[in-house]
Amino acid sequence: MWDSEASASSLARTLTALRQVLQQVGGETLANQLLITDRQRCMLNSDLYRSDADLLERTFELAMQTITEQGLSAAVPFLQYVLDLYDGPYMEGIAGAQRWAAERAANLLSKTVIAGERLAADAFANGNDQQCIQYCQRILTLEPRATSVVSWLLRANHRLGLPIEMQRAYQRYLTVTGINPRRKRDDPVVKLYHELTE
Repeated sequence: MWDSEASASSLARTLTALRQVLQQVGGETLANQLLITDRQRCMLNSDLYRSDADLLERTFELAMQTITEQGLSAAVPFLQYVLDLYDGPYMEGIAGAQRWAAERAANLLSKTVIAGERLAADAFANGNDQQCIQYCQRILTLEPRATSVVSWLLRANHRLGLPIEMQRAYQRYLTVTGINPRRKRDDPVVKLYHELTE
């Protein structure tokens, strides 16, 4: 929470503010059960709360299980909820969180990209090219190098007869990845673009 060592008064003020917020949200009983402090430790009782990051991860797991057991279309509501839960880089801008949060941030983004890619695939398979494009654009604002998402975007634009949009998507991909298409012909996006345009 702090870039350097915190004073006892800083810690006490922070804990008091946190307890007040918890009381406002859930009442005094929940605040007392949730925030545990003594001379040795200060912790939140993880049995009593779920963060949006926890919920995203659990929803993603449920979506993957549903895909395995019932197919992609049955998992669409869960995949959409994953997208709705993602709220940008995890713990971004929180002092002291950069190092320990980086791995979880990457994991949450990866799950969100996979969810978006599966939604785009389902929309494309059902002939809903505009919806496919919307999913792709949403994900590409978060991760512009997502190869599979760019591939669905190219396919949907191709099927709609939008060569200029295809070219723009392709050029954006080359720019953000730094790929030289003459040297990297085996890149999945480069290969697909040439297949669709030749």
